[in-house]
Amino acid sequence: MIKILLIGCGQLGIRYLQGFFSSHHELIVQIIEPSNLSRANVDNMFYADANTSKKYFFIDSIEEVLNDINFAVIATSSNVRYQIFEELINKKQIKKIILEKVLFQKEQEYFKALKLIRENGIRCWVNHTRRMFPFYRKIREYLKDSKYFSFSVSGGGWGIACNALHFLDCIEFLSQSKIDFIDFSNLNKVLYPSKREGFLELNGLIAGKTNKVSFSLISMEEYSPVLIDIHSENMHIIIDESKGFYYIRGKNNNWDKFEYFEEKICYFQSELSSILIEDLLNDSCQLPEYEEAMDLHLKFIVPLIEYINSFSENKYNYCPIT
Repeated sequence: MIKILLIGCGQLGIRYLQGFFSSHHELIVQIIEPSNLSRANVDNMFYADANTSKKYFFIDSIEEVLNDINFAVIATSSNVRYQIFEELINKKQIKKIILEKVLFQKEQEYFKALKLIRENGIRCWVNHTRRMFPFYRKIREYLKDSKYFSFSVSGGGWGIACNALHFLDCIEFLSQSKIDFIDFSNLNKVLYPSKREGFLELNGLIAGKTNKVSFSLISMEEYSPVLIDIHSENMHIIIDESKGFYYIRGKNNNWDKFEYFEEKICYFQSELSSILIEDLLNDSCQLPEYEEAMDLHLKFIVPLIEYINSFSENKYNYCPIT
């Protein structure tokens, strides 16, 4: 019997639960979720399920968490994630934890979390899911012998603040290198309400590099399809994740016309969670570990706070994104 703790069962958390219930394992999932609406959504989706090998229970506090949990997922918003993480580690001995991004809103929370992880011998991963997609694992193989390549994302209305980290992690994964810096100076000096109440969003351009990649991410004001363009000395590929197709040409066809391929590129969390269970049980998790993700997140949120404060009437000592 696999025992899982799920903290936060809103729009994302419920997708984790869907994926857990598609696993072949017998499961008990303990859920901490204060919202009555979110609890009702879970009951509406799963209560009539007669599959007795998989059960979920709502609990009201960390004190009620079972002592032999296999792993925990913290799928809350970023503004409360550190406090929950700290309480969980201080009160329970859970050795494997999955965190959602953006990890935390304050710089000091990243270092406090790292200290807790090291002192308690915890394995902790961050849910940058593109590392689990077979398509991007294949592209990494294509790029492994490249000396340098460019990576650009362009489209409209996809939101730099709340979504750029997924692409930035993908850049580090594909290049097997670390981002040196991120330039925020070409972001629009306008703050928008995020889809999630109480958080902010920005559009515009950010850019940067590693020792193997130069990159740019563009989110225009109005919606338009998002395309990814990767260009190395050996290959040029244009990807439409949402439609599930890509164009590719390269040295192997003498840079002749693009070839067109259709392939499932992106996977929903509900499709990944059963794989995540197997990976965690086998100590083969494909997600980035906390310390690796922490470095990237700090390179993103710290200068982003400074940039927001350079034009915003309201001044922030935290990064108001999730």
